[in-house]
Amino acid sequence: MRKITTLRRHKARTIFPSRGNKKSLYKDGMYTSLSLERAFVRIVIEQLAEAGVSHREFALRTFTSVAEGSRAKTWERVRGANEKEKPRELSLDECEAIARSLGKDLEYLLFMARKIMRSGGE
Repeated sequence: MRKITTLRRHKARTIFPSRGNKKSLYKDGMYTSLSLERAFVRIVIEQLAEAGVSHREFALRTFTSVAEGSRAKTWERVRGANEKEKPRELSLDECEAIARSLGKDLEYLLFMARKIMRSGGE
């Protein structure tokens, strides 16, 4: 029984790469959920720049489930602005809130993120 548990843990570790893994976004014909999330964040940052909205203002109106004093810090952690710690993951609810704040469909943002991933992150 112990070997099966170890084997399962090992498989989970190889299927879902750790955040410290700096490999390509496209690996062995599959996209990792982590790379999709990073591409999604990149699209959101580009949309904010086009709209001329500050990151702080965006965080205050998007992350309503977080205490008001730490909303900007939450968005900073999602962006991975602090290189000393790993980026914070997003839930689907947060992705929907982000899309609503931008006035875009979540499907459109995810489509654009996959497009970035297919082009190799360019």
